[in-house]
Amino acid sequence: MTFYVRKIAKNKWAQCINLPLDAYNSDAITGCTRTNQKKLSVWRTNSTNINEEHNINILLALATTMDSPGKIEVMLIPEDRVEGVLPLTHKPAETIISEINEFHSDISELDYRGLGIISSIIVDILNDNNNKKNDYLHGLTLIEVLSLLYRRFGEEYKNVGLSERVAKEIEKKRDAIIKYIKLQDANEV
Repeated sequence: MTFYVRKIAKNKWAQCINLPLDAYNSDAITGCTRTNQKKLSVWRTNSTNINEEHNINILLALATTMDSPGKIEVMLIPEDRVEGVLPLTHKPAETIISEINEFHSDISELDYRGLGIISSIIVDILNDNNNKKNDYLHGLTLIEVLSLLYRRFGEEYKNVGLSERVAKEIEKKRDAIIKYIKLQDANEV
């Protein structure tokens, strides 16, 4: 089964759970579904296993485009919830994680109706996740995000095009990141 991975801010949607669309909090819609040129960026995957290499590369692509360091929360949206429902444009991304760029798409030509559909999909998946009906929501803590970047780039993190704030955060937490990676490798976290 194919899914579209979308970065979300889960806490913005908490007040929308179990509500009808017309009662959704505007902060969730405007704060989480920030569009650019009427488009919303998504990534194709065939697995819900967030630790699979393909999905790790998607997380890396998201992390390399962050302006400031932070956690990453992603939602896996089943293909049938998007394709044939909303306009979808398959367009390669331009990230430094070149092997994943071809799996990028945009939900395009979004308008008021389209944002409502996207918002309903997000809340439906959150409701199902809360009721343990799916495994479509995944999150990485700040240390996990920084470790992912450091594992990929090593000491070259300073020179690969990460934002200055992200690079400074890696520098500041470098020892903790290395320790965390060692714990990961020993399967202790």
